[in-house]
Amino acid sequence: MQAASHEGNVTASLVPTMNTKHLTPFFAARSEYVNAVFMFVVGETEFLVSLQKGHVTDVRQGPFVTPSYEFRISASDNTWAELWSQAPTAGRHDVISLLKYKLLRVDGNLHTFMANLFFFKALLTSPRYTTEANRG
Repeated sequence: MQAASHEGNVTASLVPTMNTKHLTPFFAARSEYVNAVFMFVVGETEFLVSLQKGHVTDVRQGPFVTPSYEFRISASDNTWAELWSQAPTAGRHDVISLLKYKLLRVDGNLHTFMANLFFFKALLTSPRYTTEANRG
């Protein structure tokens, strides 16, 4: 699948599909302590994602006036589309590589993000496994 097929609103529409169903039992057991609210930005579209015991409990789309969240993760529509594609190119396959190439930005209190890095890496790539185009 080409990243271009996700451009615009289609990319933003994938945000509610973020989940932890594809986590291995090893990571699923450790994610039960993850409780946080973070802002997730796709291009100019903002989302507040609530996590309770490692599960996505709420995804609300902005705009927000004065949102309360622990940290903010932002990237362009095209960056998320490539990350969520079935076969992302080298350097576009992982959250940390996106940070390295300055395609993704993480701001705020990073303690929760860094303490649960593997969980967040899995969560942020979960739309790759839940899109219709990638199932077959």
